[in-house]
Amino acid sequence: MTINSYKHTTSTKKENTIDGYYVQELIGKLLFEERRKRNKTIKQVSSNTKILPKTIDEIEIARCKPHWDAIAKLLKFYDKKLEIKIINKDEI
Repeated sequence: MTINSYKHTTSTKKENTIDGYYVQELIGKLLFEERRKRNKTIKQVSSNTKILPKTIDEIEIARCKPHWDAIAKLLKFYDKKLEIKIINKDEI
């Protein structure tokens, strides 16, 4: 899933506008999908990454501000990278 394939709309912003909560929600959703693909429970991931289960849950449902160190550990555990790319508005 990429930012372009995940649409975000609010009453005050245009479609595809990226705000902090949207990015947080997208990262959480992607990490949740990776965990589910591997048939892992939060407890199993926690045991392997030493991240508290509550923190993993909060990241996945975007209930907290990003814990970048925890996100980095999760990405490493899933053997994934997070890529952020700046593009021109007309490329969206």
